[in-house]
Amino acid sequence: MFDFYGNKFTSDINHFIKKAKDRVRALDRDNQRFIEDIFTKGNYRSYGEILENNLINKFARRENVKFEDIFPENIHPALEILIGETNLKNFIKIGEKITKTPYTMGYTRRMVRSSNCRNYIDKLFSVLKTFVHYKFFDINTKKLLLGNCNFKGLEGWDLKNLITSLENKYIIANDIDNGNQDVIDFINEALTSGSSKNINYGTLAAIFVSENKSLLWTNAIISYSFKLFSSKYFKHSLYIVKGPPSLKLIADIIIFFFHTNILTF
Repeated sequence: MFDFYGNKFTSDINHFIKKAKDRVRALDRDNQRFIEDIFTKGNYRSYGEILENNLINKFARRENVKFEDIFPENIHPALEILIGETNLKNFIKIGEKITKTPYTMGYTRRMVRSSNCRNYIDKLFSVLKTFVHYKFFDINTKKLLLGNCNFKGLEGWDLKNLITSLENKYIIANDIDNGNQDVIDFINEALTSGSSKNINYGTLAAIFVSENKSLLWTNAIISYSFKLFSSKYFKHSLYIVKGPPSLKLIADIIIFFFHTNILTF
């Protein structure tokens, strides 16, 4: 649940956990047990890992497992304590449609595509862990994209390893699907302006996870243009129009080449 190197945040983390346990005392036993299980760990295991493995074993042979089977509504109050009200709403939205997105796993990058949520338990816990970090560091999608996050002095490889361990793509994709115009405009501008800004693999992956066809098409055009730039046909096309390539021009050339079978997707 918390992936940090060294003991830099031991005091802050202990305070975070204590506050959650104090607040959950006012709730029923199911919510109390959930918080206890989340913050139980063994040797060489992070918070939440034992609970995750227990749920994987519990649902190992069950068909048609849904998000609400893994995180039932009766423990939502405990989840709200853990990640906050807004993050909880977004976590539920992500969880309810996470099976629409296949992913790869293991050394062989085996593709996982399933409508059974039991095959996404580890991914759901990664998303939950990400929301815990969002609350701990007071992060949201806009701050993350703009690079305006206060990681309390964490830097270098520790910061890089922390950020790459988070499932930001699902959260960014959810913001796109929720119509967060600030996030959509930022990504669209970064894609079309030629400036990389803070666009990284996770952000590009979020575009494909989301259901925003406009951003997906823009990203596909720009990604495919790399292939075209090395093509003699593309260079000849630019020579003909005698000017810098606009996004529409690239799109028109791609469509023409695709329909004439000069290049294929």
